[in-house]
Amino acid sequence: MVIYCISFSANCSHEFNKIQLILRQSERWRHCTTHGELATVESTINLSRCLELSLHLFILTKPKNNLHPTWGTGIPTASKACYPSASHWDPPTPRWIKVNFDGSVKQNGVAGAGEVVRDHQGNFLVATGSKLYAHATLTAEARGALIAVTAAQEWATTADGIWIEGDSAIIIADLQRAARGHPPDKTTAQIADLFCAFKAYRISHVYRAANRAADFVAFFSCLDDTEWRRGMSLPLNFCTILDEDRTFCT
Repeated sequence: MVIYCISFSANCSHEFNKIQLILRQSERWRHCTTHGELATVESTINLSRCLELSLHLFILTKPKNNLHPTWGTGIPTASKACYPSASHWDPPTPRWIKVNFDGSVKQNGVAGAGEVVRDHQGNFLVATGSKLYAHATLTAEARGALIAVTAAQEWATTADGIWIEGDSAIIIADLQRAARGHPPDKTTAQIADLFCAFKAYRISHVYRAANRAADFVAFFSCLDDTEWRRGMSLPLNFCTILDEDRTFCT
C-alpha cells in the first residue's frame, strides 16, 4: 500500500481516471490480504502495472509548491499539501482539529463506522460511531467520513481548520474529487457541503497503523452506536492507543 497525497490541476481529468484505477486495484489487494483471501494472478499483474503507473502520475501531478490549488467551488481550500507519516498519528497545527475516520465490516454483515476528534496536542475531544448493516467496506468507510465531518461541526467556529484522515485510499480520493466540485455520490456531496463551515481543511490518506483510534471506534460500533467525550470513562485499550499516538506530539 502506498500513501496517496496528490494535488490535481483543472486539466487532469484523464490522469484522475487513471489514479482512480490505481486506488481501486490497491484497495482490492488490501481487502484480500486483510481478510485472508487469495488474490488472483490477474489482480496481481494489474496491481503491479498500476503501481508503475502511479509513480509516473505522481511525478506529473505533484504540486510545484506546498499549496493546494483553488478549486473555485466555494469550499475553503486546504492550506497545505498533505504528506502524513506512514506509521504513526501526526498532530495538526495549533488551533486546528484532526478527525480520523474508519469503517469496519464483519462476516455476518454487521458493520460499524466511527471517528475520533483530537487537538494539536493529541488531546481527545470526542469519538462517535454508528452501527450499520452493510456488506461493503467502502460503504462503511464513506459513512465514517460523514460521521467524522458532522461531529467536527462543533468546532467549526472556533478552530482555524479541520484535518480529515482515513486509511481508505478510494474514499480519500472521492473526498478530494468532491472538494474539486465533482462529488461521485450523495455522501461525499454532503461531506463537501459540511467542509464549507470551516475556514480551511486538509484531506490525507494514511496506513492503518496511523488510524488505530478510529479503527477501534468503528469496530466497537459494530455492537451499538457510540459516543464518547472528554472526561468520560473510556475503554482501556482505546486509552492506550490515544496515549501512544500522543507521544508523537511535540
